[in-house]
Amino acid sequence: MMRKHLFSTLTLGLLATLALSGCFPKQRLGQEAAQRMAGPAFMLDRQVQASDFVLTLYERVHDRGGIANIYIEGDDPEIAFDGMTEELIGLHLASRDKSKNVIYISRPCQFDVRGNKWSGDTIEDQDCDMKYLRTHRFAPEVIQSYHVALDEIKRRWGISAFNIYGHSGGGAIGALLTHERSDILSLTTVSGMMDHVAYTDFREKTDQSWTSHKPLSGSLNAADVAFQIKNVPQYHYIGGSDKGMPPAALFGYLNNVGMTNCVHYKMIQENGYIAGWVEKWPELLRDKPVCRGKVQPVIFE
Repeated sequence: MMRKHLFSTLTLGLLATLALSGCFPKQRLGQEAAQRMAGPAFMLDRQVQASDFVLTLYERVHDRGGIANIYIEGDDPEIAFDGMTEELIGLHLASRDKSKNVIYISRPCQFDVRGNKWSGDTIEDQDCDMKYLRTHRFAPEVIQSYHVALDEIKRRWGISAFNIYGHSGGGAIGALLTHERSDILSLTTVSGMMDHVAYTDFREKTDQSWTSHKPLSGSLNAADVAFQIKNVPQYHYIGGSDKGMPPAALFGYLNNVGMTNCVHYKMIQENGYIAGWVEKWPELLRDKPVCRGKVQPVIFE
């Protein structure tokens, strides 16, 4: 009984300390996990003031002036989440990429739900507006923050162009950035939320317990720009055992692509929303997105 009481006391003390530091336990654990993933890959962290948000970056740049592989983090497959993904798949994938220039970009409010605000020459803490973790995940101001981050990366390292890799919602952000930029050479997504309208429709029809979730009413939809970026080389991966991101979330996007020979997808039957991707990633990276074959609508196999 005494041991149990001691454990409870220590736990409460830890939670109180984390609360005073402004960081929820899940976010603090996420920071520690990120360091463990990035360290062996020689990726160093820093923060970038990007419009109204502060984004965390992990970088390994060995070729100044070259092309950078940009990884954008995903999120939990639920609409209501607290900012910290369970597995940091985006960073985990980046850590397996042996390219000379690999840069990971977090999501707004991901590591600290209080968020941050730029004030003069300092970064001040402020409450994170939870809508950016829910209905406004892909709001115009969120996409703008990634433009600012990419422009800063170009200035800092002399980067000439980008290949974008995104997990879940990171794939949607990648598509929206590709639509608005001319320096993105390719787009690769893993379990991408490429049509959030189709995603929420599917979940509402198939999951009766899914009552606390709302459509992403304040977000841009990647499916709406699919046709405009159809000539950018793309590879989209989905898992046949994915219980979090239904195929409808990708197929709604692919249906809007139209005639192309640049957009390809692959279903890996044994993979899930998280399971299987990290182990297979070095092999999947050999599937370089290219424009090849006959110009035609994307064929669903």
